[in-house]
Amino acid sequence: MEVWKTIPSWFKLSNYDDCASFTSAQWLNELSMRLIYIQRKHFENGAPTSDSRQLVDHIKTNGLVSKMKPYSYSKDLKELLRQPENTYQENRASVRNLSQRTAYGFFLDANNKEEIEYDYSVMSDTSTESVWGRLEERKAASSRLSHPIINTQDYYSSEGTAFLEINLAASDEQLLKEFKDWLNDARCDESFVKRQFSKADFEGWHTSRILPYWDLTSIAALENATIPFHILGEALFPDEFGVDLTDRVRKVTKKKSQFVGAGVVIDTLEVQVESEKKQRNTS
Repeated sequence: MEVWKTIPSWFKLSNYDDCASFTSAQWLNELSMRLIYIQRKHFENGAPTSDSRQLVDHIKTNGLVSKMKPYSYSKDLKELLRQPENTYQENRASVRNLSQRTAYGFFLDANNKEEIEYDYSVMSDTSTESVWGRLEERKAASSRLSHPIINTQDYYSSEGTAFLEINLAASDEQLLKEFKDWLNDARCDESFVKRQFSKADFEGWHTSRILPYWDLTSIAALENATIPFHILGEALFPDEFGVDLTDRVRKVTKKKSQFVGAGVVIDTLEVQVESEKKQRNTS
């Protein structure tokens, strides 16, 4: 593996200046494109895909994804993408009504559809015939229906989604308390971001140079090379003196880049952006 002892001539730190005023939507666009086309899908039969290579070439010249020319859809494709007027419109970013489409998924995606259909018919049977036999069947079915669906391990088609039954007859105080207790149990591990990202977060991402760090290290990896931390430090913080730049890159920039580049952060940003868009549309 080659070691880059100097930063490549295509890299220009000034290409990332616009990050200083980025919104949540702009950060989402930059991060998700890099995650999809450079980290997750950059190889096909051992070589970068054409989309990945196109994005890498653009980054080398321009730095930011937002500087790419917008894709122009044909009139026919626009019509195909347009939602019919009677399509169910979700009105919440993270809390929404269960739609028929999602409900169908519980059954259609299940490997044990026949068993589910049978259990449902048994639990729903109100006939008076063969009472004892039905009670025995219902007891057996109940044992299979005793685990609530609260995470991705239970229902793979709803990544990061939980389905709750809410009794609206309860007081607001009781509902909020019980939901908070449930949320603490459901998100007890570290695989969730538990607060919204703020302007201060975005400014910290910019001043830590996470995007140029990500681009330099990712493109180097694509080209079977590595870059020493002290070389990265000089490239990312050229105007800073009397500071251990190697330590800063290793302990701050690298860690923040790994955190921000995680899928869970991008998922959280996606929901935040959608929520902010809906708030603007209703204000």
